[in-house]
Amino acid sequence: LNIVLEDMPAIALGLDPPEKDVMKRPPRDPGEPFLTRDIWSLILGLGSFTALMSLSVFIIHFAHLSLARTATFLTFAMFVIFNVFNFRSLYKSTFKTAFKPNKYLALALLGSLALTLISIYSPAGIHVFKFEPIGFKIWLFSALIALSILPAGEILKKSIFS
Repeated sequence: LNIVLEDMPAIALGLDPPEKDVMKRPPRDPGEPFLTRDIWSLILGLGSFTALMSLSVFIIHFAHLSLARTATFLTFAMFVIFNVFNFRSLYKSTFKTAFKPNKYLALALLGSLALTLISIYSPAGIHVFKFEPIGFKIWLFSALIALSILPAGEILKKSIFS
């Protein structure tokens, strides 16, 4: 699951065209680590946000364990899909860069969504993960919760990189 849900979109991000102003920025210090303190702050901030929100979804549905498990998985999978857009640029707004063309990213995100659907609705997914098929209301709830990663990413990027 992880290969399609996270790794394929991450690889596709590497195929994004470069930002037009990339050559106007000063070069990074060659002695600086690749994952700087700022990058770690962003990763830990968004990771913590995702974990807390996913845990909240689980707690909300806790009375019905298989529903809680399924809704939490769906929410987390959608966080992964939406969070990709936060990393298309560290310096520009997600809302300005989200729709830059990248057919590989689009295919990777569709693959992530397809794997999520298969995991939730296939007999194998239901058996292995103890999921239960869910309806539109849970999808909508999970999507709205997961979309919150976009403004959270904007706030973090502005506070870290400005």
